[in-house]
Amino acid sequence: MPVQILIQNRQRKYPLNEKKVRRWVSGILKMQKEEAAEMGLVFVNNRTIRSYNRDYRGKDVPTDVLSFPMRGVGVAENFLSPLLGDIMISLEKCYEDAPLFYHKNSEHLLFLLIHGILHLLGYDHEGSRNEAARMKRQEKNILQAVYYRESRSIRFF
Repeated sequence: MPVQILIQNRQRKYPLNEKKVRRWVSGILKMQKEEAAEMGLVFVNNRTIRSYNRDYRGKDVPTDVLSFPMRGVGVAENFLSPLLGDIMISLEKCYEDAPLFYHKNSEHLLFLLIHGILHLLGYDHEGSRNEAARMKRQEKNILQAVYYRESRSIRFF
């Protein structure tokens, strides 16, 4: 079974190249040996993600990415389910923050996808310094493998 990715674009302000996003996500999952995974991606604005961040994390501010892992939860906790979970990304926040990290908008979106997927796979940068360092190394390796391999002349959005 190939990777299954459900994409919902619930914002209208920023263009989104779904084909490119699917290719990126498939590549990230393949690198993580998750070639039969299922996941959802929801693209929203700051107002929407702020509401979810407040309700699920107790932080009443907009954030860039939220992950909702399904592995290890409920029925899926006793076996390795292909259903990884969902990722919510604020494209508004992505565009606002990209210059702060010296990223192009497309590069920052890729980073947020990588970060969200690693959370779905069980990585957690908030638990310990060692785990944070492990996650940061993975993010860097994946970003280089996926983004820098592609031609920078391709229009991503």
